[in-house]
This record gives sequence, C-alpha cells and structure tokens, in this order.
Amino acid sequence: ASLRVAAVLLVSLSAADAFLTLRGPTAVPSRTLASRCTFEMMAKKSGVGSADKLQVLLKGDVAEIGKANTVVMVNKGYFNNFLAPKALASIISDEAVAVRVAEAAEEARVIKQAAMDTAEALKLLKIALKRKVGGGNKIFGSVTNKQILDEIKLLSPGLAVSAKQKWDVPDVSGLGSITVNVQLHPEVSVAFNVDIVEQK
Repeated sequence: ASLRVAAVLLVSLSAADAFLTLRGPTAVPSRTLASRCTFEMMAKKSGVGSADKLQVLLKGDVAEIGKANTVVMVNKGYFNNFLAPKALASIISDEAVAVRVAEAAEEARVIKQAAMDTAEALKLLKIALKRKVGGGNKIFGSVTNKQILDEIKLLSPGLAVSAKQKWDVPDVSGLGSITVNVQLHPEVSVAFNVDIVEQK
C-alpha cells in the first residue's frame, strides 16, 4: 500500500550522531540528538490525524515502508491484513515514541560523555616510545598508531581507544615530542603528546 503524506518527519539517530528535520514544503532547522536507534516518523495529514491511518513500530524491514525500529503511518487495512499477522509491526503511541527518543538521547549523552572522559585521560598520560637512533639523530623505523596504542594500553588498560578509530599520526624522523590526534566520537576528538626518546 502506498503512503501519501504531506511531509515526513525524520528522526535519524546513530551512536554518534542524530538529527531532526522536516522534508516537504516547509523546512525547519535540524537539531542534534543521539542514539544507536533509528526512528522514522511519517507525519500525519493536516489536523489531529486520519481515521484510516495507524502509527506503528516496524519490527522488521518492510519493502517500500521502512526498516526495523522505524515508526511509520500506515493504512489500518495494511496493518491488520499484512503487518500484524506477520508480526512485522505493532501499534505505538506518540507518548511511547517520545519515551524512545528520550532514552536514545540519554544513551547518546552517556556515550559522548565517556568519550570526553577518555580524551581528558589521554591528555594526562606520559606516553614515550623508545627508538634506536642512527646518524644525525634519525630514528630507525616509523611511528604508528598501533605502537602508540600498545603503549596506551600498558599505561591505562581501561581506556576505550582502538585502532579502528580515526588516527592522525605525523611523520617522525627524529627524537622529540609529536602531537597525535584521535577521533574518539563523531563530536569528540583529542590531541595529545607522544615523546620519541632514544633507546639506550
């Protein structure tokens, strides 16, 4: 069944980032939320709503309707004859949607705060990599994010830092201090110092 609506209210929430925007003749500013869930709410027609429409939460992917964990407006007949018998959706109230969005936002706030705490902890670490030195104080080998990560794990095993995150390690040819950048979260990055010292 086709869905004909005046506008689509899209709340897209990801572990790191989310936004709320209105698609249609009237645009509204986007605002950041956060979560690992996704809710897509198809706006009702003008007025309180339509008697032949139901707001449902999809429990599985439905072709041309939406993906699992999305909230959409569908015809009653489509819900009763197809979605409900196949356990693909359940009716959900505006209040329940609001609760889910609030929970998602809180979860994302906690995740972001954890990344911010990790960033502060990284700044306090005294990270030093030992390297053999040749002529002209040139070091042998390169400095990689894995080497730095291994040292971090030795100094503070509990820090949530991994090689999968986006690292920016400058090219190093000699002894001294370098600044390393890591993207811990879509909204949190950190710059910290790593000392390259001579291995005796």
